[in-house]
Amino acid sequence: MITIAEEIGQTDFLSSQALKTLAGATPPCISISVPFQQKSRTHRRLLKATNEVETRLRECGMNPDEIRGLLDPLGRLAATIEGEQVDTRGEGLIAFRSPELMFHFWVREPYREWTVIAEHFYIRPLLPLIAAQKPFYIVALSQKHIRVLRCNGGGCTELALPEGIPASMEEALQTDRPDHMLADRSTGGPSLGTMKGVVFGMETDRERKDEYLLQFYKQVDRGLSALFKDRRAPVVLAGVDYEIALYRSLSTISELVEEAVQGAPDSMRDLELHRRALEILHQQPSPVLQKALALFRKQGGPQRPYGSPREIVKAAAEGRVAFLFLIEGAEYRGDFAAISQRPDSSRFSKEEDLLNATALETLRHGGEVFIVPSGQLDEVSTMGAVLRY
Repeated sequence: MITIAEEIGQTDFLSSQALKTLAGATPPCISISVPFQQKSRTHRRLLKATNEVETRLRECGMNPDEIRGLLDPLGRLAATIEGEQVDTRGEGLIAFRSPELMFHFWVREPYREWTVIAEHFYIRPLLPLIAAQKPFYIVALSQKHIRVLRCNGGGCTELALPEGIPASMEEALQTDRPDHMLADRSTGGPSLGTMKGVVFGMETDRERKDEYLLQFYKQVDRGLSALFKDRRAPVVLAGVDYEIALYRSLSTISELVEEAVQGAPDSMRDLELHRRALEILHQQPSPVLQKALALFRKQGGPQRPYGSPREIVKAAAEGRVAFLFLIEGAEYRGDFAAISQRPDSSRFSKEEDLLNATALETLRHGGEVFIVPSGQLDEVSTMGAVLRY
């Protein structure tokens, strides 16, 4: 049965489930990249790529009826592009086709053209795009309104606060007060805003307000630590300097990013917070990458027994790679089926891009893939990995 997705947005395509589906496809896996220029030229380029695939499959001895069934959806896609109602969403078209799957989507920036037939779909050039779609979070610290935004490279959505997280300090004061406060009460002055009926005694108004703010953020952090547990996604704080410093001093969130969005978040719209958080994340390694690199170096780097590229390919096929590091610009080709000791039913070329295959297998089993500059992993020249076991 053929599953055809006529138009898959970038976020949908790059979801974990979509990647697992692509990684589990039965070969031959056909990957085509075509820059979008004019409808007629893009139509011709896609047809040309389809004809190249047909020729290569015939040379490999595939039955003409099988070829027709495999390539007809690509022909229909080309006809759709040529039609007047095509709705392009970017500057390039990526198409994937296997006996059971047909996916295509538009990218905002053109990639170079490619037509690849292999055991795996060719996703390696798209890895930066996949990384850009990975989630991160923004926590906007405000006494009036705590906001939590779930974001990726394309946008953000405000999350409903889980039960137990107060949305404001006023809400927290209605249910929770510092245990050591004195029993005397008085009405709060203008500097305390909504804090009415607060306690005065030996401490100054400022000390009292600071204590309430501390208890408020402790309560917020308890809930957020549970929310972010095991998500392995960066968390960017937004707020004024004093409150950010106070929150950092008590927070137990392990993925807090060192830099923060400075300023009163109540005066910033979600899109502004998103833009400024992206600028911060682009300027520094993510906490996930930093932790992965620390684990890699702690476990012995390239000197450990499973540090060779061949062993990493095999481990990825077995679902044992937790973190995969691909060296930028590296090349490593070979027979994936032979290295991974999988049954070889291929009728076409057995040699493929093994960095691509290893990345796809790692993503398929829930691992993380990073592209790192040459020299960042000491003696590693192609790829390194941290294994689950």
